[in-house]
Amino acid sequence: MPQQFDSDRDCDVTIEEVRAMASFKDYSDEQIVRLLDAIKVFSRIALAAWSKRNAVEAQIITLVPSEDKQKAA
Repeated sequence: MPQQFDSDRDCDVTIEEVRAMASFKDYSDEQIVRLLDAIKVFSRIALAAWSKRNAVEAQIITLVPSEDKQKAA
């Protein structure tokens, strides 16, 4: 199984951690830094899109009465 990173980490992934992965073992320091920068940009874009979508959904109020409620006589 490939090496997995801790999702609860509170620090950046290091060059050494990236190079320890077989896919990136031959990358130079500069290439790894550029890779990490690209991942950070992508992550920020994804988080911004997700946050914006959740903010819009949180503002939606359903005005249609629930079908589970019994109609008044």
